[in-house]
Amino acid sequence: MPNNEGPTALWLCLERIIPARRDRPVRFELPQIKSIADAVAASAALLTEVAAGDLTPSEAVEIGKLVDSDLRSIEATEFEKRLARLEKGTTMKRSLRNKLETVERHKRTAAKARPWITEGSSEEEEGEWRGNYFVRRTPMTMEEWIAKFVTSE
Repeated sequence: MPNNEGPTALWLCLERIIPARRDRPVRFELPQIKSIADAVAASAALLTEVAAGDLTPSEAVEIGKLVDSDLRSIEATEFEKRLARLEKGTTMKRSLRNKLETVERHKRTAAKARPWITEGSSEEEEGEWRGNYFVRRTPMTMEEWIAKFVTSE
């Protein structure tokens, strides 16, 4: 290979490996995008720059793709936050539902247990003795029974 062809061959090889830059840097004011409303303002700024002739339509399209990508990441983040709030609310509802089911289960147990039959009741109460149990004529309320029997467990 002759010496005078070395730089040309090297330039052709580098041109294939590192292609020539076809775009130019674009400088203009693009509003910061933190929400969906900011993306609308950024799109309006792009249209204004194209209308003024500072950007070509193809440059605006490429920048618009970046704005759209940023907008999708904001939407995904907002969706994740909403989903977390919903899951937290569902967990709280589930916890409350479990507590309510526990109370209802205690009420059913109390109704089956005949709470007006108590062992060792005083004779001053209205009622009668049946073996080792004193049967009260005035039954306990559900709250009294739960306080006496369920919470003592």
